[in-house]
Formats: sequence, C-alpha cells, structure tokens
Amino acid sequence: MFKLGESEFEVETAELYAVFQTWDDEADTSLVWCINIDMEEGTLAPEDEDDEDEETVSPNLYHENGFRIEQAHSWKELEGVVLEWEEEENDNGEDAGFIHTFDTEMITEGKIEFLERNGDKYLTRWSGVTEYETPFEFEGELEFTGILADSASILNQEELKSALAPFIDMDEFECVPEESYDKDDGERHYRWKCVLK
Repeated sequence: MFKLGESEFEVETAELYAVFQTWDDEADTSLVWCINIDMEEGTLAPEDEDDEDEETVSPNLYHENGFRIEQAHSWKELEGVVLEWEEEENDNGEDAGFIHTFDTEMITEGKIEFLERNGDKYLTRWSGVTEYETPFEFEGELEFTGILADSASILNQEELKSALAPFIDMDEFECVPEESYDKDDGERHYRWKCVLK
C-alpha cells in the first residue's frame, strides 16, 4: 500500500535493482541501489477541504540516481539496513528520491527501511515528506530484479564480474549483454543485465 497525504493507492509493480557504471576515473566507479514503485490509478484527495474536485493519478515513487549501501556485499544482506535523509541530499550527495503525480516532486525528508527478506523480495518501508510538505509512506515488497551495468571498457562477462567483485558477490549472477550504444562523443558503451541464476 502507498499513502500520499490523505490518499491511498494500490501498488502495481515494485522493484529493487542495482546499477554499476565505470568511468575514466576508476575512483568514480560505483555500485548503487535503485528503487522504482508504480501505483495503480487512484483518486488523489484535494488538499483544500473546501475543494470537492478529486483527480485521478497513478503515482510513481522512485530513486533512480541510486544510493550506496557500504555494509552489504551481497544482495541478500540488505535486511535490517536503514537509510535516512534529513534534506534533499545526504552527506554523500545522494538525493532522497522523487514522487511523480502530475509533476515531479523531490523528497526532502526520507527513510528507507529494509525490514525482512523473503526469497528475492524485501519487505520495505519508505516514508517521508515531499517538497510540497506532503507526507507519504510505502510499505510492501520490493522484488530484486538484478544489476544493470554500463561501461565503455568492459567487453565480456568475465571482465564485468571481475569489475563488480569489489562491490558485490557475483557467484549467483549470470550477466547477459544488451544492446550497446554510442555516446554523443562517439564512444561506444556496452550494457549488461545481471540476473539471478
């Protein structure tokens, strides 16, 4: 269930995934965790009690820029992890996430709690406040869907697993190449999707 202000929405899809990117400067290479939660269409209650107009929306709660979880070296080790933001960004420069209804709102205070793992899903609570001071709370299962990787230098699965090894245990993953692309400067980038075996 997802609550936004006085409104409640059923969850359509909820996923947890990791993103790995390599840069020219190896110090910037990182693995970050991302969340995407889509809600079913529902009614958004008006903020003004005198306003009788209700509008239909399908909210999207997401963290696409990602956050680091230094204490976890496996996708199975997130249970009990709690992340908090007291403003739009934390000390690492990681944003608190976003909510999209009619437009996109930044989350200005947030707390993500990975409560319990059940197979490839995590019971998770994500609560906070948007930039328009609207409280929200999601509680439900996030399905772990794997790792997305993007690199200009990694050309095969063995190289990719070696590059990921300092960040996460790769023994349970199979990495499948996806369509490569050229950046604006003409540099070829290679994409991979690493899924559980």
